[in-house]
Amino acid sequence: MSFTPRARRLMTVWALLCVVVVAGLSVLVTFGLTRLDRFDTGVGASVYTWSVTQPWLLEVLLLVEAAFGTIALTAYTLLAAALLTFRKHPRAAIWTIVVMTGAGLSTSVLKELFDRGRPVWEDPVHALDSFSFPSGHATGIAAAGGIAILLASMLVRRRGQRRTCTVVALAFVALVGADRLLLGVHNISDVIAGYAVGTFWVLAGALAYDPAPRSQPRPTPDSPRSSTRKLAVVLNPIKIEDIGIFKVLLERMAREAGWGAPAWHETTLEDPGRSMAGQAVVDGADLVLVVGGDGTVRTVCIASVRSLSTVPVEHLRASAICASGRSSSKDRTATARCR
Repeated sequence: MSFTPRARRLMTVWALLCVVVVAGLSVLVTFGLTRLDRFDTGVGASVYTWSVTQPWLLEVLLLVEAAFGTIALTAYTLLAAALLTFRKHPRAAIWTIVVMTGAGLSTSVLKELFDRGRPVWEDPVHALDSFSFPSGHATGIAAAGGIAILLASMLVRRRGQRRTCTVVALAFVALVGADRLLLGVHNISDVIAGYAVGTFWVLAGALAYDPAPRSQPRPTPDSPRSSTRKLAVVLNPIKIEDIGIFKVLLERMAREAGWGAPAWHETTLEDPGRSMAGQAVVDGADLVLVVGGDGTVRTVCIASVRSLSTVPVEHLRASAICASGRSSSKDRTATARCR
């Protein structure tokens, strides 16, 4: 799996929290509707009263409604799945379709189950005759935003680009939620419940089916598949943005390629790899994998030569692992047997 144990625990906690939110609001809708309506009306009235005094705003709100409705989100989902498949990320494509479909179907079931009417206003600017709880728009955008954020964290290499994707996704989530309140077609509790349903499907879907790409090992004479073979990794930590995720991905790739659990050796400012390479040889490593820059590779190779070791040393680009979760012959910048 591409998620660390700590990440999986946090995802589980947040998924359960989403269930608690939906369950709590569902109980209020069923047994305490008067209190909930009083709260929703108090929040929604001020927002709706302001929006109806802005003639220019109605067209914008209707445009947002259409741009993130069921038909539009279905088209976006199919387009994203096609693009992911084209970029050779079939697991992410399948996961995207399952999450969006599950979120949409569960919202439809909940609407029919609780049969909650829309907010009532004296002079509505936009009326809908479908049920209100939870908001389908809020569910859809929360699921889509969560998918974008999670896939960006897995497939986008640059931290700045990942942050931009997160900010943009959250902005769209907030925009659609505000649109439902400003149009007066949903209560705030409908929007919150929709957010919780969509987020639950993203988290539960990722826990049940890892969307990260699988490695595709290609056996070579220098890469035997026997699980008894020992792999040592000399790692320069300043070259890796998230060491925890990198280790999980590389350990998974090693296991799928038939290697044992890697022995990790991190370089320091005082020692750029000399003692780490020597320790790997002493420990009986069959392959030393160097993750770092040219200086780290040079130091490890020199140390290997001086120790008269015939253990192969291979340089692997960290970006190839972090960005795609898989390795091929194109991902290797250098392979050398140091003698």
